Amino acid sequence: MSNFSSEVSRRQRLRFWRVVVIVPGVFLILGVVRPLSAKLAHDPPAPVQSSAANPADSSMNSGISGQIVDSATGSPISGDQVIVALEQPDGTGTDTVFTQTSPNAAGNFSFSLLPLNTTFDLVAVAINGSGVTYDATVILGIPSSGIRLGAIPLIEEAGASSGPARIVGTVTAGSASGPSTVRVTISAIQTIGLRGGLSVTADVPQTVTITGSDQRPITIPGGRGTSANIFLRSASDCSASMANVNCGKYVIVVPGGNPSVGFFSAGKISYQQPSAAPAVYSVRANAFVPHGSGGSVCLPSFQSVNADAQGGPLKLSPGETATAQPISFSGCW
Repeated sequence: MSNFSSEVSRRQRLRFWRVVVIVPGVFLILGVVRPLSAKLAHDPPAPVQSSAANPADSSMNSGISGQIVDSATGSPISGDQVIVALEQPDGTGTDTVFTQTSPNAAGNFSFSLLPLNTTFDLVAVAINGSGVTYDATVILGIPSSGIRLGAIPLIEEAGASSGPARIVGTVTAGSASGPSTVRVTISAIQTIGLRGGLSVTADVPQTVTITGSDQRPITIPGGRGTSANIFLRSASDCSASMANVNCGKYVIVVPGGNPSVGFFSAGKISYQQPSAAPAVYSVRANAFVPHGSGGSVCLPSFQSVNADAQGGPLKLSPGETATAQPISFSGCW
């Protein structure tokens, strides 16, 4: 029996040394990883709260999480046509996308490793699996310090059509010496009224009036079918009246209604109901060096329009398509 025990002990030692010598560090790593994986397997993530937002969660150094739900049923909205974006103002005061994601099958999303001691605005847009479009929901002033927002309601669009709206248009670029080759990104801006003198614009940007005349353009991501990153390198998309320029066409898929806006304060969110349709938009175009180096190739580097092809307001209802006036960059090189 003692010989058998000695042999077993010798084999165990050999197996130990094989692990250490052949795969250095695995023994030490397994000592840490196995208990952690076991904990993850048996302790599912805490459910997202469905009522008021929770204050900073000490388990997260920095991060923002929540759940996208239907405002009427409370059911989660998920899929690749649901987009949640965190945004911050750029040098022009327009909120631009810092990062974005799509929620999982339960509608849950999470942003981690965010910059500490800063705030974000959140914008959520959605089209569900049945093709039903929801108006955007915007939440302003969310700290990055481990915030669980809970259930974020999106309101289904009202009206005869349940499909999204579309803005289509043309961008031109030229200079005194001839057509210019540029890369252009397009976004859409929408203005809504808010409680207490607050109103929003969103940058599809949408503009939010916070106090008095203060406004904040907020980017709303375009839905599936959006072609808002275009390359102007020929006259093939130009109409007969567009001479000596390069042209490009765009499509932006947007909600046909106005956003609901929430304000984050002291761990709670207060929402303002959206204004009634139609939704009034403007369109903004930013011009860049063609191959993505990021430098401006036109002066000014961005232009915007807020009228349709007939010169009236750029208005949309669910399912409608509106043609914006052309956006022209003339000071390009």
